Order: sequence, then C-alpha cells, then structure tokens
Amino acid sequence: MFALVVLATACSMLQPMAPYDPEIEKGVSAYHQSLDSFILKMDRLGRTKDPAGRYDGNLAFYDDARATVDTLTLRAEAQDVTHSCVVPDTVRQILGAAGGGALPAAVTAPSSTASSSAAPAGEGVDCTVQMLRNVRGQVDTLAQIHQVETYLTGPLAQRTRDITAQSLRAILAVEFAKKRNQM
Repeated sequence: MFALVVLATACSMLQPMAPYDPEIEKGVSAYHQSLDSFILKMDRLGRTKDPAGRYDGNLAFYDDARATVDTLTLRAEAQDVTHSCVVPDTVRQILGAAGGGALPAAVTAPSSTASSSAAPAGEGVDCTVQMLRNVRGQVDTLAQIHQVETYLTGPLAQRTRDITAQSLRAILAVEFAKKRNQM
C-alpha cells in the first residue's frame, strides 16, 4: 500500500509534456523552405532592381507566411498541457552541435531551475508555442524591413536567412527532443 501511495504521489508531481507533433515538424520544415526560397528570390530580384522584388508586389507572400505560422501556433497551443517551458541541457547541446546557437532567451531555462522557487523562463506557455510566436514576430519584422528598404539584398538577405533558420532550427530541436522523450 505504501508503494502505491509513493508511486501515485510521484506521478502527480510530474507535469505532462506537450507531445511531439509530426505536423508541426513538417509545417516548420515547409515554412523554412518557402521563406528561404522567397528571400533568395528577393535577393536576386533586388540586385537587378526588378520591380517584382519590391514589398508591394509580395504582400501575398507575407499573408501566407503569417497564416502558416499562425496555424502552426494554433496547433501547438491546442496541445499545450504544461503551460511551461523548461529546456533540458541536452537540447541546448544538440543545438550547439548543429550550429544552431542558443535557444531564444525567452525559452532557455536550465533543467535545474525547474525545482527552484524562481519561475523558469518561458513559464506560462509550451516551448514550441513560444518559439512559434517569436517566428511570427520575425515575419512582421521582415515585412517592415522589406517595406522600408524596398529590396532585400546582400548582407540584409543573408542575415535574415540566418536569423530565421536559427529560430526554426530551435523549434525542430525541441520537437525532435519531444519525439525522443528527452523533454
């Protein structure tokens, strides 16, 4: 009887994890391909000052990008049962080894903080949800930059590709960690 009470208590202390979602994995990968292709195209068009590379001619892309990220976020929110984001050290190490750098500061929390009295970073929302919200902000920022700069070319295009790839790589690393039951 005592063993059952201990087991029940231990299980009640475990927070369920938002599950791995293959549709988020596929959606993030497809979004990356679409965004990367768009930025490469804008760079090429901008170098020749082709009017097709201007912001006004590409509003549909930004609408589609926002809708894609919003849909992925909605899906992740629907599965968020923990309302918290504690990223294990193993996930950060995987990202570093893959050249992905660090997770965004808002979702980085050492696993040791989970038991401390301080609230871990990202408390209140699943890691994937928080990172997708960050990506949505990046879409809006990219649109604003495109509008102001007229063309996305050269170093601006490359920095944009690098930043978005890092954010999307972080989402995939978290989803793959969920898939491997590391989170």
